[in-house]
Amino acid sequence: MRVFVAAFTVLSLVAVGRAQTPYETFLSQLKAAVRRDDRAAVASLVKFPIIVSMAGVRMPFPNAAALLERYDDIFT
Repeated sequence: MRVFVAAFTVLSLVAVGRAQTPYETFLSQLKAAVRRDDRAAVASLVKFPIIVSMAGVRMPFPNAAALLERYDDIFT
């Protein structure tokens, strides 16, 4: 999970005095939810259905409930 958060931190740097883009707002919300271990908030930020690659296997997740069942496998 640290690599995930670190990568998004680098990508979401915001220049001073500039409004955040929707992308930057999303990343800020995602990082905050991951830090709090607020799994429901993380799932609420995802647009479903989504396909997640885990250990080289692409797995579809049709909804938040399915994602939350495998949360620990996805966000390592």
